[in-house]
Amino acid sequence: MKTCKQCNTDKPLESFSKAKSSKDGLFAYCKPCDSSRSREWRLQNLEYNKDKIKRKDALYSRNNKAKIAAKSAARRARKLEATPKWLTGEQKRQIQEFYDLAAEMTRSTGIPHEVDHIAPLVGVNSRGLHVPWNLQILTKSKNRSKGNMS
Repeated sequence: MKTCKQCNTDKPLESFSKAKSSKDGLFAYCKPCDSSRSREWRLQNLEYNKDKIKRKDALYSRNNKAKIAAKSAARRARKLEATPKWLTGEQKRQIQEFYDLAAEMTRSTGIPHEVDHIAPLVGVNSRGLHVPWNLQILTKSKNRSKGNMS
């Protein structure tokens, strides 16, 4: 048995995560208390974490310019391949309007927005087209969290 430093409750050793640096090899807080403390810290330090991620992404971009360029080129090629030749001028303008609106939403809200393909250009089981009826605007975080579901 061990007493949790947070809730002052005696609990079985299995209720504590392992910690190599402590004398008994276990954290001072039980798993539920440690989880709530971690969640509180993340919420209190949200801006710090966002800045840390931005710095990490910027460093990765600086150190991997060739990888970033290759990925961007492949994406542009997929988009070109997925854009049907039979699209009308009006439909091409509608596509541009999605990108213009996403940029305007980003400017006006301060929250990054992106144009998303509802059916991905390259999916697991299918391929979508780069056409107006396959586009939607999502926040960048929502678009990245959704991943490639098809």
